[in-house]
Amino acid sequence: MDIEKFLPEEFKQDEEDYWQVHKKLLSDYEGKWIAFHNQEGIASGDNIYEVTLLSLQKSNSCAYITKVGEEDKLMVKVRRQEFSYNLDYQPFPLPQAKVRFYNARMTRSKDCDNVIPDTGLD
Repeated sequence: MDIEKFLPEEFKQDEEDYWQVHKKLLSDYEGKWIAFHNQEGIASGDNIYEVTLLSLQKSNSCAYITKVGEEDKLMVKVRRQEFSYNLDYQPFPLPQAKVRFYNARMTRSKDCDNVIPDTGLD
């Protein structure tokens, strides 16, 4: 199964735009992490977590993030997901989502409603 069809169009456009200016970025950003969105680098630095946080502060979107000059070694894709909330749950509402789970080879899937995502906040 081709994972590309599940990526947001905006993310795929950011990746395409990044590669169009890749040679220019090498001179200033080689070895640095960069978040690329709307035809420009919106955050860069040595720490991927800081770059990710900066990109989320500057754009409420799924920026293309990679390490300039090392794209073939590692690539990180950041996606945003919005959840509805189960307001009946007490003592406070919990996020819930419709989710499609795939096996490792992505040859089978199962759709589930009302999945509670683990936000890691507990």
